Amino acid sequence: MKTLRLPLIIFFGELYTWLPLNHGHLTVVFGKAIAVEKDDNPPDQYIDKLADEFYGQMKTIFEEHKKNLGYDDDEKLTIKVEEERKSTPRAQTPL
Repeated sequence: MKTLRLPLIIFFGELYTWLPLNHGHLTVVFGKAIAVEKDDNPPDQYIDKLADEFYGQMKTIFEEHKKNLGYDDDEKLTIKVEEERKSTPRAQTPL
């Protein structure tokens, strides 16, 4: 009879399972959907407009939920964006 070869798996998560250890709670919030038009080759201005709308939504969501997540009222969300994002043309990728 051949021996059955199995790797030794050591479970160390929550209740000795594969679930990760609970080091605190994780909160997920969702904002409104951003309407995007399908375009195989969108102009840079359109991409910049969508990016600005996305960043604006992130700030709005942060402002709405920061008190529930333990942040002070005077804390602000800072988003660092590359300066060349709006000035550098994007490389075209072949399909």
